[in-house]
Amino acid sequence: MKITYEKFVQAVDENLSAELGCSLHDLPDYPIREDWEVCQEDLAFVAPEDTEKQAQVFRNHVNYSVEDVMSENAADIYPYEQGVDY
Repeated sequence: MKITYEKFVQAVDENLSAELGCSLHDLPDYPIREDWEVCQEDLAFVAPEDTEKQAQVFRNHVNYSVEDVMSENAADIYPYEQGVDY
């Protein structure tokens, strides 16, 4: 399996649709390209023949991106629940 930016965006989009009911394309200000670059950096340290490890790194980064979007969404919905006690 060749891991590409398009596959990364598609996987994040599918997981976001399942978790939040929205598309990644509904969030134009989310820096998905930065997440992809970090994923590429981590994949560079995995041997090309170790497809299982590559798939694991890919899945982890997809999950990190989804969690990041969800936490940003929660911060936008509940801006006063940032741990500040007034």
